[in-house]
Parts: sequence; structure tokens; C-alpha cells
Amino acid sequence: MKHKLDILFEDDHFIIINKDANLLSIPDRYHPDLPSLKLVLRKIYGEIFVLHRLDFETSGVICFGKKHEVQAAFTEMQIANKVTKQYLAIVDGVLIEKEQTIDVPLLYQDEKTIVAKKETKAKEATTIVESIEEFASFSVLRCHILNGRTHQIRVHLAHIGHPLAIDKKYGYNDKIMLSDIKRKFRRKKDEDERPLVGRQPLHAEHIAFVHPFTQEQMSIAAPLKKDMKALLNQLRKHGK
Repeated sequence: MKHKLDILFEDDHFIIINKDANLLSIPDRYHPDLPSLKLVLRKIYGEIFVLHRLDFETSGVICFGKKHEVQAAFTEMQIANKVTKQYLAIVDGVLIEKEQTIDVPLLYQDEKTIVAKKETKAKEATTIVESIEEFASFSVLRCHILNGRTHQIRVHLAHIGHPLAIDKKYGYNDKIMLSDIKRKFRRKKDEDERPLVGRQPLHAEHIAFVHPFTQEQMSIAAPLKKDMKALLNQLRKHGK
């Protein structure tokens, strides 16, 4: 499957992309020939430097550096919490507490992230969530992360009882059908129903930071991909 680059910003230092869902950010360590955004960019730009990552199924804004010094500067900014990341998530259920801060340390082990006690191996992780739209069985959340732990948003949302509406590892479902939303859904005879969405409905919608070389205030937004747009349209139409 070919992935067309959706470039949101580019200069001599950065290239910022609206990543497709179901695409690796970087090559897989066990299967290095699988398609990844880094490999796509390397074919065009030569050496390219990873500044942060998104999960395979997560779409949205992701930044790469064209020079090693960009990577070093961006890493320092992230450590100092000078990079703001905002995500849009569609989750199971309706939150009682509409705004909350999830401050729970996480531990990555055996290819999975778990909630952990404050021990030496666990890493501090804070996610701020705000419910911005509600339906009968689902909610749309805006999530701000103060760290960048593996699977942070997914695990924190599952921890409060509202996992992503689709999450094979930390949630309940592997797809959402129109029949899950529309009460009087009727399937055409001899026709299988196709999923509206079959990946985690998580999208990195915005990133902000001060450009370390030009001192320009960077504020980059990534439009939703078609599948999440379609899901939201159906929820607004039938999910109330």
C-alpha cells in the first residue's frame, strides 16, 4: 500500500507530516522491510531524524528533523516540557467527570504498557483529558500529554474505564459498525456489513513549540483522516 505524504510544514530543519493510520513511524526492529514513514522520507530526503513517534494505528501530526542538531534540540525541549501535544480520541462510554488529570506512572514490559506503582522502573506519566462531545455510548475527548510514554493515552484512558472505542490490546472492540450506532439499522440482503472504522480512533491533532533555530512560534494542526471523520459524522447523525 502506497502512502502519500501529507506535509503540514517544511523548512531547512523540520518536516512535519499528517501521518496516515496503519503506518509505522519508524522501521520495525523485527521486520525492517515493512513500510514506515521514516523509510518513505529517507528515500526522498536521505538521512532523516526521528523526533517523536506515533503508534501504528494512530494518525496525525508527527515531526522529523533534517539534521542531527534538530533532533538534539527537540529532545531537550521535550525533556523541559516545551513541546505541547494534543490528541483527539473517541472512547467507550460517557465520562462523569468531564475534565480530569490522569497522573499514573507507567511501566512497559513484554510488549505492553501497564499501570504501575511508583517504583524505580516506572515512569511518571500525566494525561489531561476533556470531554468535548458526547453520544449515547461514546465520547470524544481532547487529550494533552505531559510526557510521551509508550501507549500512554491508551493505557490512561483504559485505567479510568473509558478505553478507546477500538483497541485490541487495552480495550474491548476491534471494529465499529454502523449497526453499533444506528438503532434501526437494516443490512441489505446477502450483503456483509463493513466496519466504519477498524483501527484505534486516536488522532494527534496539534503540536506547538518554539522553533529552536528561528525562534518562531510553531503551531501545527493536522486535519482528521477520512475514517475518523466518517465515524464522527455517523455518531452525530445516529448516536445521540
